[in-house]
Amino acid sequence: MLEVQETERREVARELHDEIGQALTAVKLSMDALRRASGAGIDPAAFAESEELVDNALQQVRSLTLDLRPTVLDDLGLAPALRWLAGRQQKLTGARLETEIDLPAARLDPAIETACFRIAQEAITNSLRHARPQRISLSVRIEDGAVSLIVADDGVGFDLAAARAAGAEGRSAGLTGMEERAHLAGGEFEVRTAPGGGTEVRARFAARRAA
Repeated sequence: MLEVQETERREVARELHDEIGQALTAVKLSMDALRRASGAGIDPAAFAESEELVDNALQQVRSLTLDLRPTVLDDLGLAPALRWLAGRQQKLTGARLETEIDLPAARLDPAIETACFRIAQEAITNSLRHARPQRISLSVRIEDGAVSLIVADDGVGFDLAAARAAGAEGRSAGLTGMEERAHLAGGEFEVRTAPGGGTEVRARFAARRAA
């Protein structure tokens, strides 16, 4: 099921980029040409507002495309994708996000790369949204023949039992989704947290290489 979802995400991201993104770019180029041709016969304030609307729409399409399926994961692999993710979150939120990524140049199994990326993405997003951390750390390395992923923060923490109960009742999907991703890729998943004690999300996978 998750593999199907990732395929659908990739296809939707491609359509957003190729169709809507290119259409908005064409509109912007046409507006630029119209402004040059019209000269003084155009209301500068109204035209500037229209250009800003198009620019904002383009930015939203690009952001949605990256959230759905960042091309860096498919093109370059897990390590560059995680560095991109950390940098993007820092730029968007101003959060202090430290990375320690030590992976071989050879690509890992795509299922493991996708699971690691999505778990890291969800864990960082949850931390920024709920934990009010001063610092978030992202660590990925090979240890004893396994890929070890750790996302930790010094935020407010949470009641793990209550969060699992909410997930079982369908009121919160984040924790359950990360756990499912890990298990479907043949990995292990663990969360360590307590109210006031920060949170640590851990996932571990056999370091299978890409075919």
